[in-house]
Amino acid sequence: MIRYKIITIFFLLFVFTFGSRIMLHMGDWLGRVTVRRLVLFSEKDVQAEPVEISKNEINTENNPLQNTATPPAEHLNIAKRAIHRIETEFSDEFPKKMRFVEIYGAFQRLLDKKTVEDVDKGRAITKESHHFLHFPYSSNRYDKKNSPAKLVIGFNHFLNQLNMPLLYVQVPHRINPQSNDLPYEMVDYENPATDDLRQQLESNGIATLDLREEIFKDNLDWDTLFFRTDHHWRIETAFWAHCKVIEKLNSQFHCGLDSDNYYRDIQNYERIESKNPFLGSQGKRVGRYYAGVDDFSYLLPKFETNLRVKITKRNAEEELNGSFQDTIFKKKFIESTDVAENQYAVYFGGNYPKIEIINSQGKGSILIIQNSHGRPFSAFMTQYFQITVIVDLRHFQGSLRDFISKNSFDVVLIIYDSVTIMGTDPKMMFDRLQE
Repeated sequence: MIRYKIITIFFLLFVFTFGSRIMLHMGDWLGRVTVRRLVLFSEKDVQAEPVEISKNEINTENNPLQNTATPPAEHLNIAKRAIHRIETEFSDEFPKKMRFVEIYGAFQRLLDKKTVEDVDKGRAITKESHHFLHFPYSSNRYDKKNSPAKLVIGFNHFLNQLNMPLLYVQVPHRINPQSNDLPYEMVDYENPATDDLRQQLESNGIATLDLREEIFKDNLDWDTLFFRTDHHWRIETAFWAHCKVIEKLNSQFHCGLDSDNYYRDIQNYERIESKNPFLGSQGKRVGRYYAGVDDFSYLLPKFETNLRVKITKRNAEEELNGSFQDTIFKKKFIESTDVAENQYAVYFGGNYPKIEIINSQGKGSILIIQNSHGRPFSAFMTQYFQITVIVDLRHFQGSLRDFISKNSFDVVLIIYDSVTIMGTDPKMMFDRLQE
């Protein structure tokens, strides 16, 4: 008890000293941020232009909100979205925000807390004995009766009509299914859900590649494959995974890719250590003094490459021509000295609705449906195919099935992680396979 009292006193003194300096800047900042505008938007068109409500439109007989027949529930939803936007803006632009996170995290570490609570209960952070950070689930959100497997099975039936084969690739979760080394408050829901999904897909004739099994076959050290402060796999792990996928495509669909194993030989890539430490998405919620930091390394081809890359963003398109380093690699994320910089975005730069890559030295075409785990993976996949199209259904606009029907692909690949199966965003990740 005395230890905790001493820690608390020093913590409060530090916060008071540091906080008083921050408060000196609060006046100017609040004047800039307080409520610049109230934004109303339609759920069906998240890209609609913001609607600014002026003082003249409020409390007048011509107030459109008073004269429309919109149900009260919709008004409530609009208000909730507007409040959420203001709260997000407030949080994102709060001066010295990261320093407050660092202080809070350091205090939690002094108290030897294994779980750090968050305002968003779904984003609490738990640290296990190997110092890996996790988002602990309080309940099992996987529903066997309404499993995403049904949506993948329906999608496969659609592809069969177009004579396009499907391969479902399962990204491993950071929790080793053969390990019981979890904090007492954590339950492994992800691996059992993954097992059930795979069983349903295989029983319906869908080709799958479970990378968890491949890890055990290759006798890899599970903990070395992932970041400690981020939920993603390391770049070298993504490279290893892409080698396994090429092997599976050759054996399952006779694609005849990389017959001399040249592009799968890691000796043909330069491994570069970033000069800056990496603080991942989970680490950013508790700070480096609680989470620690990761080292970060990346791979670049030593051989010549010539690519045409077209990135479709929400409101713009970007076209690039040149080598892998000039088109796919984004060095700005590595050069930044900010520990909170997202170095994982070093390939492609972020999650986009659609990315199209043309490689004149490749052959055939592939459609890759992915989330952020797929970014480094897909970067390496571009070496084999003449046409590689990458789609992120969280951002893709329009009908996926219409897009596929208008374009012919030699193979379609879905690569998702176990958390996606748990239904963190099922509408965007699986339901859109039906559209």
